[in-house]
Amino acid sequence: PVTNPDALLHCLRSARGVLSTRSTGPAHDGCLLLNAAATPIGRDPQLHQRLRDYRSDLAAALRRGVEARYPSLPETDRERATRTLLALWMCALVTTRIDAASAVGSLDAALGLVAGLDRETA
Repeated sequence: PVTNPDALLHCLRSARGVLSTRSTGPAHDGCLLLNAAATPIGRDPQLHQRLRDYRSDLAAALRRGVEARYPSLPETDRERATRTLLALWMCALVTTRIDAASAVGSLDAALGLVAGLDRETA
């Protein structure tokens, strides 16, 4: 399937909207899977595999969005952008439980990265 070049921006804005609305489960509690990793159950090998799969799936989705939006960007820059967006996304999902403003700030930083890349590639 072909990924729309605007999918990355839409996805980041949607995540920001969810985490900005404190009445939603994800905004209030964060990601159950990531939160579980920080508890004693986080030592479970099956949970480790689920976390690796989750991270891999999220990275692949972000990568498709980066590739669709920036097809002319060098491979190393697309990889760096994907890794940075993934880190900011996961940070937001973990920190939303303790600091909602920081969680939204992480997604704002991700949106800022996209805006900067948009300017560079225009």
